[in-house]
Amino acid sequence: MKKLLFLLMSLSLAVIGQVYKIGDWTITTGGSLTVAYKGKTVLSKITYGSWTPGYKSMRFSDGDMTAKQDGNTVTLTKQSDVANAVMSFLVEKKSVTISLDVDIKPSGPFEYGFYIPIEAFRNADGVLFTRLDRAFFNIEKDLQFNPYGGRSFTIELPEIRHRLENLSMPNFTMQDRRMGEPRGDEIRYITHTNITEQRKLSYKHRWTLEDDFDEETLRQRGIIYKTPLIRHTVANVPNAGFESGLEHWDPKTNQFLDSNVAKSGKNSVRLEVKDPMTENVYVTRMVPISGGALYQAECFVKTENVEATPGRMSSVGAGLIIEWADKNRKWMAPGEYACDLFGTKDWTKAICKSLRAPDDAGYACIYMALRGTGKVWFDDFKLTLIEQSVDKISPANNVTLDNNCPYFTWLRIRGASSYTVHLSQDEKFPRDKTYKYETGSETYFQLEESLQRGTWYWKVTAPGSSDPAPWSFKQTKKADVDCLPPTVTTKGRRVTDSNQTFTVDVRELGSRREPMVTLVNPATKHLYEGVCTAKDGENYQFTFKAEKGWPKGLTTMRIRARDVSGNESEKDFWLVNVPRPENWVVIDKDGWYVEAGKRIFPIGIYEVLKEDMLEVRRAGFDAVHTYRWEGSQDDVACRQYLDDCWAAEGLRAFIGFDRGPGSGMGIVQGNFEHVAKRVGTLCDHPGLFCWYLFDEPEIPGQYVSPKLLTEFADLIRELDPYHPVVMTTWNKSMINYRRTWDTHWTQAYSASPKGVWDQIEQHKRYLNYESPITLLVNCNDGKQGRLLRTGVKPDPTKFERDYAILRSTAFMSITEETNGLWWWWFARGTNQFYTAAQVPEAWANVVKVVKEIGSLRPIINADAPVKTGTVVVGKDQVEWWVKKVGGKTTLIAISTAEEPIKVELDVPGFGKDTYEFSRYEVKVLTK
Repeated sequence: MKKLLFLLMSLSLAVIGQVYKIGDWTITTGGSLTVAYKGKTVLSKITYGSWTPGYKSMRFSDGDMTAKQDGNTVTLTKQSDVANAVMSFLVEKKSVTISLDVDIKPSGPFEYGFYIPIEAFRNADGVLFTRLDRAFFNIEKDLQFNPYGGRSFTIELPEIRHRLENLSMPNFTMQDRRMGEPRGDEIRYITHTNITEQRKLSYKHRWTLEDDFDEETLRQRGIIYKTPLIRHTVANVPNAGFESGLEHWDPKTNQFLDSNVAKSGKNSVRLEVKDPMTENVYVTRMVPISGGALYQAECFVKTENVEATPGRMSSVGAGLIIEWADKNRKWMAPGEYACDLFGTKDWTKAICKSLRAPDDAGYACIYMALRGTGKVWFDDFKLTLIEQSVDKISPANNVTLDNNCPYFTWLRIRGASSYTVHLSQDEKFPRDKTYKYETGSETYFQLEESLQRGTWYWKVTAPGSSDPAPWSFKQTKKADVDCLPPTVTTKGRRVTDSNQTFTVDVRELGSRREPMVTLVNPATKHLYEGVCTAKDGENYQFTFKAEKGWPKGLTTMRIRARDVSGNESEKDFWLVNVPRPENWVVIDKDGWYVEAGKRIFPIGIYEVLKEDMLEVRRAGFDAVHTYRWEGSQDDVACRQYLDDCWAAEGLRAFIGFDRGPGSGMGIVQGNFEHVAKRVGTLCDHPGLFCWYLFDEPEIPGQYVSPKLLTEFADLIRELDPYHPVVMTTWNKSMINYRRTWDTHWTQAYSASPKGVWDQIEQHKRYLNYESPITLLVNCNDGKQGRLLRTGVKPDPTKFERDYAILRSTAFMSITEETNGLWWWWFARGTNQFYTAAQVPEAWANVVKVVKEIGSLRPIINADAPVKTGTVVVGKDQVEWWVKKVGGKTTLIAISTAEEPIKVELDVPGFGKDTYEFSRYEVKVLTK
């Protein structure tokens, strides 16, 4: 947030020092608006404000409000020519509900935030035990945290639980005020919106507390919330501060020990770069690490006249980069950048905050970087191991279970790729008396073998994460009694008319006898009984029929399965009853897009807003997208986006889902309800083209396991078999996600046709040549985009991707037999990337390529055999594709060479001939 936000804190309220005491709660208006419970401040500030564009000046704030009390409600009001605001506090015994309604005129940013004093909630070790939604994390005294989005924030103390809940639609973000300027020992929970037209903003939050725990719960909370689940250990890195010269650091000719400049101690290292195209740009070394573990790395950086300058790699300025090597010191994977320091700056800490080492890594590769020109000093490197114990949920500690097949659950550790459940009757977990169960990346485990009576101890570990505080439970049921409930594996179904039947799959491992399965509509209380119509060993299939017809639209039901022993399971079940759309789309058995029975070759582009839709449609694009839906669960607005697309002469959209890292309640967190509601709300819309399930689930900060993501994909298919599910993945593990997509979207963003060809071939290998592929190419200037982010004005005459690049990379979608072509991205309004849409000549080139490929679609889509080939010419190659349709043979040939070349091609229908190609030329010939 901008520094001007902090002006908000210095403004005084017109009513000074009014104190409203209602029960155990105290609301104080004055220099700061505060809320306290039993004399302890829980909210140290509540602020809101509006600014002119660019935060140049404040237009409206919470200053000069009028306050009054009516029973257990305190109301503050303010009126001005810019906005009218009403804030109210509804006080109840264990909660305060805070509402803010603002009627505001344009234009400029508006912010609304709550400030939570960290010191008020620390335990004896100085740690805050908190949860953002269901995600557990500690706030430690000297360790700052990254911003996170979420709808509820919980603070756990042994004797009390505090929770701040967002009851309104706008997303709020949790920020560490210790990271900003001015600094404060506070957590800030804040939202931001830009006012472009007169609007009514409404917010509602509730602060609740729970302090009436029974004696046993208090005992357990005392154990849990006095023992931090996160432990930080500084790694032993010899000579991390250069006090022993350059020992242990790799020698380079342009790095120097400097005894006149240091952050601490006597020495630092100085790196000087005049030409990053030819000179070394790093101070480097390798440090041993534990595979799978989580780390944080930092160093101090001082710069002098650092400028962004083209080099062998992108110019990211000065800072710290961490990557990974295997146990043989061979580079294996990227990590994290903490760079972008330019100009002349005094000592600044560069931090790589969330470094999850690959499971098979052996070393961290340290790069203290100057990717640009100038001078930079580095000092006080530090690598910290962050060990987070798994936060167990059930069975609860010391509980008594009358169940010999318990169900184990725990919270996900961010970035953890696998978990192991350890179960033993010996609290020391000896190897020969401990059962171990690998659960992959799932955070639950159903034990399928009976336990003997007695006390059992259990813990959960992950790579780099131990569990020093195992839990125990007492099992009282005889081992030969069936305690395993049936499992319903179907999450939902689609019907296209009210009288259609559908089937549900159930697995019964216990009695191996037919269970009873029912559906209940909670809204009408109507019960539907399933009839078993198929059996295969432990697997059963039940058919459901509604005598009076299924309800229209999306219905959330409850499905129950009960076996003969009385064991029962119950969960949500989603039923969608809407007709099949006339322009339905599927991926056929040969891997091609098929629309309403006809093969198509779709062309799409990312990030297009309403004002540009008609232009994009007339340029020849079939489908568009906006990233808004990957962070929003507003299905009403999402459907409006589809309306806008369809109104633009039949433009369609690929729609994503809330991923979860921002909201705290998306796919990452396993929110099937959100996915079901989005699919059920939108699947009948003619503007929908396909479902964009997820983008790069392997990334640690948004990791989703193959199993969980496959469950999401299956749910989408169950509810909407008339639109494909698509995905992007990027590394060797992509084959593990194969069942999550109907066609893989391969990102080949190179600015050369050879780079695009290499990426397609790599993905084909990774996918065992068994998956259809849609090609994604790039229409941005990456180099000028990086300079743009540093404040350098881009030069449209030097736009990196000229017509030859745009054409050759796009035509690879044909020669490599992909099933469609997408561009990343349009994004005309962005100031973070330099896109072709911002450069008239570049955009005209994109449109020219799209229209040319569009004119070839009758040939591409024709039902006729295709032949392809590759001719290698030195380090270059020519890719060719030939197809005979209607008596005419069409040849498409692409040169990957930057220089003119001459090559002999032997092509069916054209024979053997010699062709001359200019730079990146694409030939389209008909005979």
